[in-house]
Amino acid sequence: MTDHRTRFATVPQSSRADWRRFRREAAAGDHGADLAGASFFQRHSGAFGVLAVSVLVVVSAVVISVDVATGTNWFAGIPWWATGLIALDVAIVVVLGWWMRRDSWRHRARARYRVCRFAADNGLSHEVDAQPQRRLGVIFRYGDDGTTADWCALATEAGFEIANHRVRIEGGGAEGHFDRWGYVMFSLREPLPATLMSRPGGEAERRWLPKRLRGTAPIAITETMCAHTNKPDHPQLRTLMTAEFVALVEAVHPRAFVEIAADKLYLYIGGGVDLASPTLWRNTAALADWLAPRLVMSPNVERKVSGSVV
Repeated sequence: MTDHRTRFATVPQSSRADWRRFRREAAAGDHGADLAGASFFQRHSGAFGVLAVSVLVVVSAVVISVDVATGTNWFAGIPWWATGLIALDVAIVVVLGWWMRRDSWRHRARARYRVCRFAADNGLSHEVDAQPQRRLGVIFRYGDDGTTADWCALATEAGFEIANHRVRIEGGGAEGHFDRWGYVMFSLREPLPATLMSRPGGEAERRWLPKRLRGTAPIAITETMCAHTNKPDHPQLRTLMTAEFVALVEAVHPRAFVEIAADKLYLYIGGGVDLASPTLWRNTAALADWLAPRLVMSPNVERKVSGSVV
């Protein structure tokens, strides 16, 4: 097996000028529709939030200090008041930090910047607003609208693609929400029987098992992975039902589960993946090397975008 420990370079430290230029380009729509059109407040919402919380903390500290220094005993009748004020400040800081981490424009732009730099440094095919060929897997066949962002591919003999996929779920009259998935896709040399490999009794088995496989008994591979298939004795499929394969999948991500749909093999990771992580790409490349002599062919990374092949 080829050693992939040094194949993928980490992203070098970027300069402030590069980052500022990227932010301007992203707001202008050059780096994805999801980042386009951001206002000045959206681009700097983190700084405004920190300033607001800082003011709140300072005001709270001043109020408490004045009470102690002057002996006015504002809190004497309600001793929980000062403690509650400080607890409120702490709660606001925690919530703001979580929001900045998950949803702020700056955080999303920084993540996009890291992916763009990583793809360029490592010679990966990369597309921000991807329109890849129709996928067969279960995560692409539910919800009301699916979009794939930061599509990346390693176009080698044992290549593969990795991307994040977001699906809009209507709330039955309510506002609804989005499900986010990371996936890895390998192209097989020939179609294999429909199969789902997941944690025994886990959510993936309950939620994503195809209807035609719901009557099949799970086949234990390891303590953490079982397989559902109606052709368990298929020779090529038996190649995958091994502890070695399971260990390689779990190295890519400990929560990953596997689906085989026709001539595609998918790994799914709920919540998405960090496409700028060298560890993710090294471990996926190790899995690709294991699969290559057995099942995998070089992927066709040509895809139609706006009616033309790129």
